Amino acid sequence: MTGPWGVLATTLAIQALVSMAVLAVPAMAPALGEALRASPGLIGVYIAILYVGAMVASMASGPLVVRRGAIRVRQLGLLAGALVPPLVVMGGVAAALWSVAAGCIACVLLAQVTRGPLDADREHGHAIDIARLVAPVLLVARQPTLARLAACSLVFSALRWRWWPA
Repeated sequence: MTGPWGVLATTLAIQALVSMAVLAVPAMAPALGEALRASPGLIGVYIAILYVGAMVASMASGPLVVRRGAIRVRQLGLLAGALVPPLVVMGGVAAALWSVAAGCIACVLLAQVTRGPLDADREHGHAIDIARLVAPVLLVARQPTLARLAACSLVFSALRWRWWPA
């Protein structure tokens, strides 16, 4: 399972399950709103917090991958997806959230099979500090072409944002 197809299958499964975990809450917005006795529009707050967390995690991922290995970092993302949904709500929609969590846990276990060879290049002593977290942002800011591309990406993302009805 360490050949090119095994690597592709592992990374594709991880990405698909992380996406499913992220999208499960907005997809269940009406049911969650009812279960929590809150406006489904508040799911937008969840998405905003999730995206801020994703930005911070993206900045930290480079040093983490070097130190822990790409597969281990992806496994941690899956565990986050498995642990957060059950905390979101306990009630009628809990079964759906638990199924997302179970899929994420299963994928973590399956990814463990390929982890050793794929994470063999990790550096255990690699520092994870603020300078390494900010370095990608500074790289983009110092390159005019990358800065323009990042600005266009920001505008594109802002324009395609969908607001949940209250």
